[in-house]
Amino acid sequence: MKEAECYPGKRVGRLTLIEKRRIPSGRWTRGGWLCRCDCGTKKVFRTDGLGINKSRSTLSCGCYNEENNWNSKDNALHKKYEYSDSQAHSKYHRIYKTWCHMKSRCENPNDGSYSDYGGRGIRVCDEWQKYELFKKWALKNGFDYRKSGLEQSIDRINVNGNYEPNNCRWADKYVQANNKRNNSYIEVYGVQYTFSELARKTGIDRLTLYARYRKGKRDGDLIAPINENMSHKRKDLTAA
Repeated sequence: MKEAECYPGKRVGRLTLIEKRRIPSGRWTRGGWLCRCDCGTKKVFRTDGLGINKSRSTLSCGCYNEENNWNSKDNALHKKYEYSDSQAHSKYHRIYKTWCHMKSRCENPNDGSYSDYGGRGIRVCDEWQKYELFKKWALKNGFDYRKSGLEQSIDRINVNGNYEPNNCRWADKYVQANNKRNNSYIEVYGVQYTFSELARKTGIDRLTLYARYRKGKRDGDLIAPINENMSHKRKDLTAA
């Protein structure tokens, strides 16, 4: 697991991360975390060994291996993790990454986006603290594994609301761009648009629209065709 993905309170299998530690390794030290296992044991683990990795896998203090034959190819939990959505080859890997990033920017102060999410009071609802329930919602609400992140990503309908079933949807980059709290809206024939949205609808460059708007042009004057060869026609907006 990468250091940037770790923060106090994060769950990794049966482990709960408590605080950062440095682990002696020859002349140097390695990054590590003091963890508390569900069985009550506290132990320090290397950061790069936490979770499921190619070289090593750490999901408990060792109690799981004692309770189960982890190395058995028939072990159901082993198969679950081996083919889990955290693996890049899973067709649901994007759901898993979405869930991880969603929780990180709301709960991890070290995340680069924390100030815009967790720092503003945005939270992940209790239900979605469990990946299985988030995945179930994603599949019931239009997630398409064949699409890329630009074509489909999670979007909060109310940008000041939490990540929860009634406030989230899958949306493309254009819908996302129009649903940002720092957007500026303009009104054309009684309908509100962002400059980018209006540019796509009219075929007029966004900067041209912005310059016209600053000069005081509105409605028909704002969206007037630059020349007769443009595909845009003023009636496209007035007909609605």
